[in-house]
Amino acid sequence: MSSLDPLIAGIDFGRVGRAAARFSEHELQALNVRILHALPWQAVESRARAIDPRIDDTLWQVAHRNIERLEDLRQWLTVAHGPLEPSIDPAERDFLTQAAHALPEEPWNHTIWSSWTKALAGTSDRKGRALFLLLRRALTAADHGPEMAGMLPLIGRVRVLARLQGSAA
Repeated sequence: MSSLDPLIAGIDFGRVGRAAARFSEHELQALNVRILHALPWQAVESRARAIDPRIDDTLWQVAHRNIERLEDLRQWLTVAHGPLEPSIDPAERDFLTQAAHALPEEPWNHTIWSSWTKALAGTSDRKGRALFLLLRRALTAADHGPEMAGMLPLIGRVRVLARLQGSAA
């Protein structure tokens, strides 16, 4: 955000009470998150690269709406480049083996997640959350985060295959 104008426009003085102002760490954090989510890569590049030089515009575009502090990019860098220990329920190993066999060859783009999960939904009894959450946990060790359509190409086929097999990658 290069200007305070959008923030100023959101102030309604009719809703401001007469009581003394109180500092709210929660409101400050929420404001900081909104500002961070609105920033372009150019505004954070030097600070992000100071955290880790491997953080780039591509990772920023995929992950920035899922961070509360710039430091949180480390988590998504680890997801993208590893090593990351996958979160796998042992009862799901057969399905993850099936998912590994159905994984398309590279090169990948933003459509890989959709085409892969559609193929898996068509050949398995898993649909929706039962499919997506299981794969997300195996690939990111998290229940939520950036869109997998953007993350999958960053993770890459070699790491995806290793994680589906239960290996840290």
